[in-house]
Amino acid sequence: MAERNDKGQFEKGHTGNPLGRGARRQRRHRLPVSNRLTAFEVAEMPIEMKGRDGENEVTTYYRGVLIAMARKGMAGHAPSQRAFLEQVDRAAAAYGDSHALIQFLFRETARLETLVDQYEAKAVTRRTGVLEVSQEEWDRRPAELNERWEKRKQIGFT
Repeated sequence: MAERNDKGQFEKGHTGNPLGRGARRQRRHRLPVSNRLTAFEVAEMPIEMKGRDGENEVTTYYRGVLIAMARKGMAGHAPSQRAFLEQVDRAAAAYGDSHALIQFLFRETARLETLVDQYEAKAVTRRTGVLEVSQEEWDRRPAELNERWEKRKQIGFT
């Protein structure tokens, strides 16, 4: 056992517990899948928030919370700064090697959403309520998708 000084305190660099604190068990996220899905749904819900230009813009709860945390951190609130930087670090760690693939998927999703919007606009003008695609375009799509898939294989995404 370590010696104490005349004030009853342990000398600097010595402790009364030489074995140290016991190892703590790490807690794992144990929410049921339904709760996690609900949390993701809520995080993606749209809200109105004042944007950079001072006008209201529609964003998600998750993005809104991150923006609010960053703003509070910029005002000097140290816990908000720390929490925001932890979120940024987690996001950076999540990308890792898959960053290029994720960026590709974002671009591809945006492209597909644009196509759906175009087809919906055509369906509205025809007042049929059914999306109509010509046979040539229908035949061209699988060939285009296969070509992209082969390119991705060459790059090493698969």
